[in-house]
Amino acid sequence: MDFVSPENIGECFHLTEAFLTLPENHRAKAVKLEELGSLVSLKWHWLNHTLNKWIYQS
Repeated sequence: MDFVSPENIGECFHLTEAFLTLPENHRAKAVKLEELGSLVSLKWHWLNHTLNKWIYQS
C-alpha cells in the first residue's frame, strides 16, 4: 500500500468515490481488485485511527 500523508487523505477519499462512480465499461475500471482493496483498507485504517484518537481524548 502506498503512503498517504494526513493532509492528502481527503483527496484520496475523493478519488476513491470518483472511481466507484465510473460506468462499468470505463477503461479505468480495469484496475486490479488489489488496488481497490488497498484504498478500502486505507479508509478502514484511517477511520480506526481517528476513532481511537477521539475515544482516548475523551
